[in-house]
Amino acid sequence: GVVDQLIAGYITKARLHAHEADYQGALNTLKDADKPVVLFGFDRLRLHIVAERIRLYLLIGEDKLAFEEGRKNGLSGPPYHLKPDENSCVDTCILAIARARLALKKNDEFGAVRLLKQWWEYLSEKGAWSLAISVAVRMAVTMAEKDDRCSARRYIVDALSVFYARYFVRC
Repeated sequence: GVVDQLIAGYITKARLHAHEADYQGALNTLKDADKPVVLFGFDRLRLHIVAERIRLYLLIGEDKLAFEEGRKNGLSGPPYHLKPDENSCVDTCILAIARARLALKKNDEFGAVRLLKQWWEYLSEKGAWSLAISVAVRMAVTMAEKDDRCSARRYIVDALSVFYARYFVRC
């Protein structure tokens, strides 16, 4: 619906700015996204904007701002509320990925990877392939950053296998 279109629009615009190294433009886009959240109560949009803001702050080295954003939005402390269960949704997974990013910045590789693995297994079991691919790629990047090339390759192969098997790509 409308919220999904807003999420896609604001996130894409912010990432295009960031890709061009226009980080202020990206942050301004995310600030603009706060307006419909306040006016219409679009909480799903708010959650996605929070996760993107954290990603962007970490990307540009503003770790304190990323942790503050996480703290304000319940992403500090143990991630029990972010583990997948029968009531889980896309929004919870997006926040779990943001929480994993923060954990990695704190050198809590074990906690981050454990949370991401739980989501990979849950999403794969449920057949939520688009999001499962995102989680697998995030795990691969995490493993590569920690010089665990073998695990990184495994997650990339898993993601590519899903891409190919589910016809996300034509080969």
